[in-house]
Amino acid sequence: MATAVKKYEIKVTADSPLRVGGPRDPIRGVDLPMASIAGKPVIPGPSLKGALRANLEQYLVALGKSKPSLKPCIPASKPSRAEEGLSQSGSYRVGGGCSAETGDGAVDGATATICPACYLLGAQGLVGFVSLPTLVGSMSQEELVGIAIDRSQGTVRGGANWRYEFAKTGSTFVGPMEVLLEDPARGWVLGEPRLGFGRQDAWLTEDLGWTQSRVLQELLIDRIESITVLGGFKSKGFGRVKITVKPLG
Repeated sequence: MATAVKKYEIKVTADSPLRVGGPRDPIRGVDLPMASIAGKPVIPGPSLKGALRANLEQYLVALGKSKPSLKPCIPASKPSRAEEGLSQSGSYRVGGGCSAETGDGAVDGATATICPACYLLGAQGLVGFVSLPTLVGSMSQEELVGIAIDRSQGTVRGGANWRYEFAKTGSTFVGPMEVLLEDPARGWVLGEPRLGFGRQDAWLTEDLGWTQSRVLQELLIDRIESITVLGGFKSKGFGRVKITVKPLG
């Protein structure tokens, strides 16, 4: 029996100037270039995944108030002091990021269960069900010169000009997302506990009504489409987006 994969098209439309930074290119002399491939601006897969993870975590925090097994983890082996505060507040799981290692802790323990976010997107030592693409723009990036103001003098600060790139309002970025529905070789089915992982997918062993279609729609598609901000320069009014997801084939 073959592995079953479902493909979707993700389309991001910029409702304001949009900038996702890339490495500095000394040849072009741009101080703050936009991420690009073959001259076309892109939204890298990790940037999209980070935005999805943040959006999904917020959603799971709300659900976890009544169902602790749905709480998200903080995906770090050594959480910061601020992140530890989130766990202590009861919003996130305690114990750091989810891991493929088995454990006998409580449902709220990070080593005992895999949270829904890590189930979909992957945890330490464990791949997820979703592969997010790098989204490629159909236009060229724009360029502007930024300046810094000397507040005491009310003039432009000497030597404080810098060039940066961005995608203009109305720009679109498109790419294919793949979702693993079933892997017979490993006995994995999206929306079901994975064989051999015991309590690690505890939120799916409880009678909470999570079906494959609900996981796809509520935890993945709806969360992607509810992302409204991407990239940097948010304080300059950049990054407002509209995202649509549609099946391919």
